[in-house]
Amino acid sequence: MKKIALLLSFAATAFAAHAQLHLSGASPYTQDFNTLTTSMGLPTGWGGYSGATASSIGTIWTWSNSTKFGVWADSITGGIATPYYGADIYGKGFKNSASADVSHPTDTGGVQRTQANRAFAVKQTSFAGFDPSAGSGGPAFVLHLANTAGITGLGVQFQLQSLDYTNPSVTAWTVDAGVGASPTVYTPASSILGTSGLTTGGYTFKNDTVTASFGTALDNKSQEVWIRIVDLAATTGGGTRTCTGIDDFKLTWTGTAGTKDGVSTVSAQPSLSLVTLGESTSDKVDFVYSAETDATYSFVIYDLTGRIHHTENINAQTGIEKITVNGLHLTAGMYFAKMSNGNSSTVAKFVVR
Repeated sequence: MKKIALLLSFAATAFAAHAQLHLSGASPYTQDFNTLTTSMGLPTGWGGYSGATASSIGTIWTWSNSTKFGVWADSITGGIATPYYGADIYGKGFKNSASADVSHPTDTGGVQRTQANRAFAVKQTSFAGFDPSAGSGGPAFVLHLANTAGITGLGVQFQLQSLDYTNPSVTAWTVDAGVGASPTVYTPASSILGTSGLTTGGYTFKNDTVTASFGTALDNKSQEVWIRIVDLAATTGGGTRTCTGIDDFKLTWTGTAGTKDGVSTVSAQPSLSLVTLGESTSDKVDFVYSAETDATYSFVIYDLTGRIHHTENINAQTGIEKITVNGLHLTAGMYFAKMSNGNSSTVAKFVVR
């Protein structure tokens, strides 16, 4: 029973990051990330990804909700900050941070950890996946929408926060979006404005308002939509990498979300999530899925070229279930598993090394 409980706990955490957000009704959608102070984890639809590129979403980061960090400076000598690092900021990854709405650059870690106003943040390092300079993409804050049915003129507003003025390096951010279950093309927002530029780091502690417009690019899409705040550019300035947060995120639109021709589409697309479990091998891959309703789904594993390596039908029951696929004889590389029927679909990415 203990093993099953641990599995369900892991799956629940993973699905919090992978679940699609179903927009519904009139504009706007808002997210302040203050639930990060609870055990709820990331809000529905949100995830942090490493190794994001102009043609790839990257790899989902396993979220640890309890990681609440503080970074501050002990002193400044000759205009250069002398850093003191709290134990829970050390090392790369997505973090639960005090928001720059309420914190100050010299707050201790203890003060920052107890702030109720939170931000979704990332600590970058020079390692691959967290700095495009290393050649394997950068980090991305990602909002995964089930669709944009019934709406036009999608716009974005959020706070971009530079959270540690002890860091000399500078990260440049952009806003883009992809369409489909596993998009390979991401379209930059047609208009992106920041109050003091879309950068963090460079010995700054700041809280900038960013607005972006997608024009007609995301209008009335029946497919999944992925909106990213992403680092695609090489880091400049050298030294320790930046700590960056986002907060007070808002989506605005015209029309009524979740409708098409005046009829609601939300109920016709029950929630479905799929993630890989543990390390994948050439002969065995474990998955966990969560289905909102009982249904029969097609389950397919394919590679980057579209070649199918496994297919079967799954009679899914409501709730969380495990799937184990054996005897695949896969070579090293990236693969996708797609679970779908006429109403819902989801894709999980995995790597065989």
